[in-house]
Amino acid sequence: MPSTTPCNPCCSEPLNTNVPGLQGDAGTNGTNGTNGTNGTNGADGANGVNAFTLTVGDNFTPFNIGDQNSIIVLDTSWMVVGTIILIQGPSTWIIDGITDATTFAATFLGYPGDVAVNTLIPDSSGVGPLGAQAKLLNVSVHEVAGAAVINNASTLITLGAVPITVQLTAGGNWSLQARVRFDFVAWKSTTVTITTKLRRTNNTAADVPSCTTVYSLVDSAAAAISYTVGIVSLPPVVYVASAADDIIEMWAILSANASVSGAIQAIEADIVAMQIEPA
Repeated sequence: MPSTTPCNPCCSEPLNTNVPGLQGDAGTNGTNGTNGTNGTNGADGANGVNAFTLTVGDNFTPFNIGDQNSIIVLDTSWMVVGTIILIQGPSTWIIDGITDATTFAATFLGYPGDVAVNTLIPDSSGVGPLGAQAKLLNVSVHEVAGAAVINNASTLITLGAVPITVQLTAGGNWSLQARVRFDFVAWKSTTVTITTKLRRTNNTAADVPSCTTVYSLVDSAAAAISYTVGIVSLPPVVYVASAADDIIEMWAILSANASVSGAIQAIEADIVAMQIEPA
């Protein structure tokens, strides 16, 4: 058998060898983590209020249309400045300001069917919101008895003895629409223009803004002509009336031309004024 051979050189330190022992018993389970807290409930919304109330006391009467009054009611919390309201009677108002929880200021509008001015509004009359009411006023149409000759001086269009005009009955915003028909009568001229406009003639006279139109007429220098030139529509506008009696008229002027012969006549014309909301 082979002989043993001693190690050379010999280890100076002994070599330790770890041998695993048997597995021990399982340890106990750890405690569960804590649950997160629940979120808090949202706050309940506030209850709405009725858009309706009652007057308190026999404390006011509608004065003239456009006059303001202080009105006492049970509750103003639902009101908004600028809202049109109906007070039992009926009488129609627009809210100008909220004074406190029971008092507000309003202007009497005097819609058709409203009580007469100086009519007492009794205690406990109902108050609620109302939409704006349109008013169609005073349409001026053509007169078959005559025609208006248009020349190079600004002229109020008058058909027969009737001027083309409307008088507004309240302050506020108005829709204005107008048109006019012009005819040549043995007309002979080089090209000219005709300017037509609406104009306020009282309460500081002035042209209605953005309601002027310029119409170019045909060159007829070679021969006299007689026929309808055309129907001219003025630009429709929203007109703000600061007074309750503005007078709106239709005016026209022909550009200057020394070679003109014959005539241009307004044969029919109209203005429609419609109140679209109060002031």
